[in-house]
Amino acid sequence: AKFEELAKKKSTGPSAKDGGDLGWFSPSQMVPPFSQAVAQLKKGQYTKKPVKTRFGYHVIKLEDSRKRTPPKFEDIKPQLRMVMQNQRIQEYISNLRKKAKIDIKK
Repeated sequence: AKFEELAKKKSTGPSAKDGGDLGWFSPSQMVPPFSQAVAQLKKGQYTKKPVKTRFGYHVIKLEDSRKRTPPKFEDIKPQLRMVMQNQRIQEYISNLRKKAKIDIKK
């Protein structure tokens, strides 16, 4: 039987209806045991033993892989600026909370 057919019949996960296909993903999107198992596979291979994660057990087949080039700094500069501003705001709020003196009178 093909991997996809078995996944449709036996899998209890949300990807079962798609034959177990998770689509493209980067290692950082998956939990470490899953990512580590995928890193050991070559195109067309599957894990010989189920991989245990906090979500259950998985038999993983690597259909394909691709290298992605990191985005250019100029392309992500606006997002980075926003992230840094949000971090500063959160730090400022946190410091204000630490310094605040609140008296509750009954």
